[in-house]
Amino acid sequence: MTNGLGSLRSRIGVASLLATLGCLHCGDDGVDDKPSPGDAGESAGGGGAEPSNGGAPAGMGSGGTELAPGGSGGAETLPSGGAGGASELVPEGEHYGFVIDTMMIPTNNNQARELAFDLNGDGVPDNQLGAVFGTLAVMGLETGTEELVESGVVILLVDLQTTSFSRAAAAGFNTFYGTNPVPDPCVDDGDCGRHLDGTGSFDLTDDELEGEPCIGPIEDGVFSGTGGALPVRIAYSGQPLDLTLSEAHVELTGLSEDGFTTGRIGGLLTVARIDTQLVPGMHAAVAASIAADCTGASPSPACGCVEGSTGSTNLNLYDMDDDCEVSLEEVKENTLTASLLAPDVYLDGDGTADGLSVGFGVTGKRATFELP
Repeated sequence: MTNGLGSLRSRIGVASLLATLGCLHCGDDGVDDKPSPGDAGESAGGGGAEPSNGGAPAGMGSGGTELAPGGSGGAETLPSGGAGGASELVPEGEHYGFVIDTMMIPTNNNQARELAFDLNGDGVPDNQLGAVFGTLAVMGLETGTEELVESGVVILLVDLQTTSFSRAAAAGFNTFYGTNPVPDPCVDDGDCGRHLDGTGSFDLTDDELEGEPCIGPIEDGVFSGTGGALPVRIAYSGQPLDLTLSEAHVELTGLSEDGFTTGRIGGLLTVARIDTQLVPGMHAAVAASIAADCTGASPSPACGCVEGSTGSTNLNLYDMDDDCEVSLEEVKENTLTASLLAPDVYLDGDGTADGLSVGFGVTGKRATFELP
């Protein structure tokens, strides 16, 4: 039995997909400016000590809820990249709660570069996963992040500790997964996003994934923090995708107690977390889309899939044995997956890549929740 797999693979091979992905590190002349692995360690910045969570007393959250200082959460130890200096800063001031009300996941290479950070101090942007999502979007595999944020399926909460929103020597940024939004995200007519209006209250999930905050100054209403380990919840193929970013970088502008108008979150997904978070998360999303869009029947359309659906596209990409299902091993061993999700950031000059770079855009609104 065949499910029509060859129809897509014959048109879009791995080589052409890689060409669509393009060169995230290329300059205006089209030449790859990314240093070789041996050069990366020489150009990377200093630093390296783990940032202190500080001993600042508990403050009052933006909604009046008392918030306790966040925990360190056992972040992985990695060689330092270009952050440098963040470990010397200790966050001070009150804690303010926010909810991410929009996420901008790249849909092309230009957006991937715009939302990227230079994670290892080599002077070029790092956002390989963003570029991958952009490539998949061109193929019709949208992440679905916007819909999941508005419907309350994806809730990412932010704790910002600071003495001022205009200027502060040291502020701290941490993230948490949220649940139980009040008010309900949607009304009967399908109008969603009601919990994102600046009055929402939330609980934290039971995942016990306390991050390690990004620490940095606020200058003229712009926060620039580095060095943390942040849990983030985005989406892939319409399903939540949970990742933990090491060597995290954050930039927020338009800060006030009501939220922030623009921002970027980025970092490094370690090699271990590619295997334990990213690939299993992608497989779960792929399997869910196939279950929703395909019946598994062999007559045309292939596997009983709705023509042009996300499930159909995922089957065409990943179902190597044509059994109308996709296993974890098929995602893990897929040539496309292995090529596009290969680690790309070198931190210590040992010639071995330390992880996969990630970057996406955010905005935030005031929210109330209790820190652990």
